[in-house]
Amino acid sequence: DEYQDTNPLQGELIDLLAARNQNVMAVGDDAQSIYGWRGASCLNILKFPERYPAAKVYKIETNYRSTPEILRVANAAIAANVHQFAKKLAPARPAGGKPWVVACADATEQGAFVAQRVAQLRAEGGRLSRMAVLYRAHFHALELQLELTHGDIPFIITSGIRFFEQAHIKDVIAYVKLVANPRDELSFKRLALALPGIGAKGADKLWRAFAAGAPTPPPARPAAP
Repeated sequence: DEYQDTNPLQGELIDLLAARNQNVMAVGDDAQSIYGWRGASCLNILKFPERYPAAKVYKIETNYRSTPEILRVANAAIAANVHQFAKKLAPARPAGGKPWVVACADATEQGAFVAQRVAQLRAEGGRLSRMAVLYRAHFHALELQLELTHGDIPFIITSGIRFFEQAHIKDVIAYVKLVANPRDELSFKRLALALPGIGAKGADKLWRAFAAGAPTPPPARPAAP
């Protein structure tokens, strides 16, 4: 399965194991080969009929996930690929809204666009609980999380941990808070607990000793016009 994601060495190994009986069944999609960065080659699946001349090719062209509007965009994009098994995906679902294709310069611009779109939909009466953002890898969500946080838009991450909930990020924020306000007890104790041999009681004792002589935080600066 996912044969399009195998690398040349894996493909050669399978061919050697099947050399005598030629009894190999490969399942894959040549239109979604996305692991070239780790050595995968879609040539394994594209040249499968050449290496196994007696192979029967079954094309699964019914799509049960996407709407007709999305598949029209997908079919148009796939048609531009000169190396492929010719196919045309057909939808099983009824018509829906038209998809947007938005070109962004980088991940920051992409995150800003998505956050602005979410804010717009919410302003039009849309419920956040009915909105979802899909991304291929968790690290792609960093800029989006920053933009959503900046826009005061609440969100949850269904896989992994939110950026600002990661332990090392909380540590950095605690440092910044303590510099801005030396009387921030929670930030002080969080940093104290990171010291070797310091537990909750030790952090509490350190805080009491520190608070007795902690300077008063400076007044907040007025916001820039």
